[in-house]
Amino acid sequence: MYYMTVTKDGVDVVRRQQFSDYAAAVESLGRYHQPRVSGSRATLSLITELINGVFARTYGSLIRPESITDPENDPRYHQAAKQDIAFRYDANYTFLIESEAGINDAEALLQQYEDGE
Repeated sequence: MYYMTVTKDGVDVVRRQQFSDYAAAVESLGRYHQPRVSGSRATLSLITELINGVFARTYGSLIRPESITDPENDPRYHQAAKQDIAFRYDANYTFLIESEAGINDAEALLQQYEDGE
């Protein structure tokens, strides 16, 4: 099972929506952005983490260039500008697709942090 969370401008709009198929979870991210040129090929880059060879999570983001307050010194500005050229989207988005193993790992790390270890 795979669980998708989507954050829009810092607020969860989807929280751990279940998918039985990883590809379906990734494809569902398309509802939050569209290619700027109809029929064109625009690529959204995602990062995938394996922990000891087991899928944990995939994540990525869309950042609006105008939301970056110091474009000259913020390394995210270049990425945001490229995304703005490729896609139409109405907010800053963070995408996360997790497995059970990824959720367990994240909860264990959070507990360690809260315990001060």
